[in-house]
Amino acid sequence: MKEEFYQIKEKKVVEQTIVYQVELNKEHSVYQGHFPDIAVSPGVMLTDMVRTLCQEHLGIKLQLKEGKNIKFLQPVLPQKETRFEVALSLSEGDPLQVKATAMNENGTYFKVSSVYESIGA
Repeated sequence: MKEEFYQIKEKKVVEQTIVYQVELNKEHSVYQGHFPDIAVSPGVMLTDMVRTLCQEHLGIKLQLKEGKNIKFLQPVLPQKETRFEVALSLSEGDPLQVKATAMNENGTYFKVSSVYESIGA
């Protein structure tokens, strides 16, 4: 999914926060059905992006155990906003607790507080 729905443009670590610059693929097929007249990035794809970014950083596979708090503050419209940063704050251990915020110069798009457990190799 990562290669199709979005691309990682940059990664940096600032103190205890991992910050990814990502760019959405505004031509992704998901937008044909969500929605044809005005494309909106599906919440499930955005929240799963948090999981895959954590996996990329940690080098392990993760499965969502609990979505504690997921807030969409404004829609991610791929025809307008394709580039933003996702800031991750990770706890130590298994299960892994994550707080993520996606934003750019136009504001904050969503916040996710979730718990993941590692699965297989």
